[in-house]
Amino acid sequence: MTTYTTIANTEIDQDSPVTQPLMTALRDNPLAIAEGDASAPDIGGAVAALAYGGIGTYVWATRTGTTTDVTGGSTVAGSTLIPTGATKTVTHSGAASAGDTTLATGTALSGTWRCMGDYDHSATNGSIGGTGSTLWLRIS
Repeated sequence: MTTYTTIANTEIDQDSPVTQPLMTALRDNPLAIAEGDASAPDIGGAVAALAYGGIGTYVWATRTGTTTDVTGGSTVAGSTLIPTGATKTVTHSGAASAGDTTLATGTALSGTWRCMGDYDHSATNGSIGGTGSTLWLRIS
């Protein structure tokens, strides 16, 4: 783990030289903060939120166990969302075929998520029905 070094005001005033220890601290301090060094300033857990599924993160997901559409800005329980990939259905003469793709899915999420698009459960492409997916933001 990188060690945080306090930089004194006297090291950065207009008459102070740029030294190797100062440049090392300027390089290493952001890393020490991100790594959670005990002597680094507390930034309120913002780095921890960047973990997959953390508050403030986004995920592309589809809903499960419901046929309810969701409009942008609405919130839902993570237990009704399954992360997925985005894909375009391949059509052949307006009908599904063996060459069509499907969305790979994962396990249900936790927390509360805000819909950042419009989720249409019965999205269609021509005569082919499907299940929609959109971008979601974890808010709690």
